[in-house]
Amino acid sequence: MNIKRTAKIAGVSLIALLLLVIVSVSLLLGT
Repeated sequence: MNIKRTAKIAGVSLIALLLLVIVSVSLLLGT
């Protein structure tokens, strides 16, 4: 059960990182 929780947290953090990268890249391209 603990592995599932850590996997879920890792997935959420990965999605958040991807969103941050996409936003930063779009801002850099926008300027």
